[in-house]
Amino acid sequence: MAGAYTLTSTPSPITLTPTLALTYTLTLTPTLTPNQVAINAWLGPRGTASPLHFDRVHNLLAQVVGSKYIRLYAPLHSERLYPHLDGPHMNSSQIVDPEDYDHARFPRFAGTPYVDLVLSAGEMLYIPPRWWHFVESRETSFSVSFWWGREYAFGPEEIPP
Repeated sequence: MAGAYTLTSTPSPITLTPTLALTYTLTLTPTLTPNQVAINAWLGPRGTASPLHFDRVHNLLAQVVGSKYIRLYAPLHSERLYPHLDGPHMNSSQIVDPEDYDHARFPRFAGTPYVDLVLSAGEMLYIPPRWWHFVESRETSFSVSFWWGREYAFGPEEIPP
């Protein structure tokens, strides 16, 4: 495709477990307009956390200052992450902190495979739609996320005005 930019994880695939490796190829075309990209700024002190959730859109997270601990779970493990079943929080887990949860209430969560990383200043992370993630600032932190792909995230009847 002429004029397209490709961001890929190759030559090293993203390794999730010793037996599961995925490689994502993301094609960004210069046809996106500002109305098709949401830009979000995230600022907070050490310990600021985003509970375990997924985004319905593509997410390119750029760390500007400080660093963040990020834990990712593949969408195929959604049932083990106890998503809220109705209401506005259906993209959030009932498990707020994956390190500190009620084992008796959430028994299927134990042993759910994940990948974790520290995103440092100057680094970017691509989070595909519907990938679960928990994020916590390791110190005072500032990051910017770029969300796009509403046409992939919502069914025709679900697109908000």
